[in-house]
Formats: sequence, C-alpha cells, structure tokens
Amino acid sequence: MLLYSLFVLISLTSCRIVHPPGNRQLVFKGNHQQIADTDSEKIAPGVGFDLTAFYGTASVSYANGTRLPIAKVDTMARSRELWLRLALESSKHVAIEDEIKDRPRQDLRSLRKRLGLPSSSDVGIIAEMIIALRDRTSTFLGHNMNFVVVTIPKLPGVYSEDIRDAIEYAGLRSTKVWFFDHLSYEATASYAGYRLGLYESWTQPEICLRETNACPREEVFTVLYTREALTLATSYVKAAYYLFPPDYFNRLDFELGSGKLESLSAAGEERYWEALRRRLWIFLSGRSGLVSMGSW
Repeated sequence: MLLYSLFVLISLTSCRIVHPPGNRQLVFKGNHQQIADTDSEKIAPGVGFDLTAFYGTASVSYANGTRLPIAKVDTMARSRELWLRLALESSKHVAIEDEIKDRPRQDLRSLRKRLGLPSSSDVGIIAEMIIALRDRTSTFLGHNMNFVVVTIPKLPGVYSEDIRDAIEYAGLRSTKVWFFDHLSYEATASYAGYRLGLYESWTQPEICLRETNACPREEVFTVLYTREALTLATSYVKAAYYLFPPDYFNRLDFELGSGKLESLSAAGEERYWEALRRRLWIFLSGRSGLVSMGSW
C-alpha cells in the first residue's frame, strides 16, 4: 500500500514501534517492462489501490520484491463529503443484518445495476476514484488491468458491498486475498507493508495457512497523521491476513490534521499539540493494561 503521509504502527503486545520504511524501499527506478523482463518467476504483478477520504493511491508489486508507487489521485469535494459522512456512526445501515428489512434496499441496488448504473450514489462516487486509479495503472502497465486489491479505512459507514460494487462498476475484479475473498483494511495493509506477518512461501497458500495458525494474535496501534485528519486505531491481527473486527477500535479526528497548524498562532500551536497528545492518551487509556507508553 502506498502512503503519502505519516503512518506509524505500534505493536501493543510486544511494545515495538515500527517506523515507516525509507524512500529507498518505496521508490524504485525503472519501468514496468524493464522489471518484467528481469523477473525470472514470470508471475503477473499485483496491483493495489488505497482509498482514503482525501486521496487514492496505486502501486504495483512484482514477484522479485520490487514495489512501485505509480499514482496518487486527490479526491474531489463531493468524494470528501462522502467519506466524512461514512466516518459517522449515523451512517451505519440500520437494517443490513436483517435480511427481510434490508430487502427493499437490496432490490433497489440490483435494479440500478441492471440498468447499467452504480448500485447507489455512494458507489458511483467511490467508483470515480477507482476508475481514475485504474486508468493511471493501465497506462503504466501498457495494457488494461483486470484485478486489484483495494485497501479501505475501517469506518462505520464503509461496507464491503459498496466497495465491491464500485470495483465491479469500474470493470475490475477484486483479487482474492489468500483463502478468503475479503477486503483489506489499512491496519493489516500497513502491517504487511512493513514486512510483518509475511512468509517466504507466499505463493503456497497451504504452507502460509499452517504458519499463520501457529502465530499468536498481536494487538497493534496505528496512527495515520495527514494534513486533513488524525486517524487512530487499535486492532488484533494474526499474521498479515487476519483482522478481528469485533476488537477493532478507531477514531477519525478532522480537527487534528497537520494542515490546521497553518492558521494557528504560537499559542494556538501549543494548544494543538497538547490536544494531539491528549487524544493519543485518551484513545489508549482504556487499554493501559496492554502496554506501558512512553512520552510522545
């Protein structure tokens, strides 16, 4: 996953702080054909899109370990409004777990799809970003792409059905991750991006399954700090594939993005940093038995 912001991942179980990899690990010289010609394994490259409230990014991963960040697309105003709304608890579908009550909504989605429309207006907005990233990626590869792994934030109003429908509307298919056809969240994607929870025999799923089953669950604390917002989350992961949603807690704060500093006085900056520190501590206070934190 491409990250154009500060993303810090802390393991609460083992009290390790994992710093973002340096530019040398993220940026490689060369183009697709040069890398493909030198890749002796001849395995098709994997394509990943990372969707956030403020931008989308695309990257390509090759079997020889090379990873290329190839595109960053900023979101439009209505897309930002959508993601801000999806961050609210009120955006949850109240009937999604009740099949009978949810039938009218599902019928409307199916009708729109049969008419060649996005299954909902929200899906149409999300699809715009995916299409933009698809076009940039296809240009880089020199041919149309078919499969993609999409990473999404774990927000109350973000549902797999919307992301899958957006991928389908863009003419793409979601790559099956390991044995399960589930979406990837930022927490597990960043965990894997720092080369945690990965195995050398990654092309042999059965071996990966045995190795993963032998791994303990690990609790991690992720901090995504951008100009627009501060995102905090704690979650349990098991290798790079499992994330346990019932144990996933997150907070998205749009008042603590780094861009806020540009309009603050010296006194205002001091209050800002104090609020940022307080937010980190408050977020972890209910889980203080898991880790002894140092000063920030």
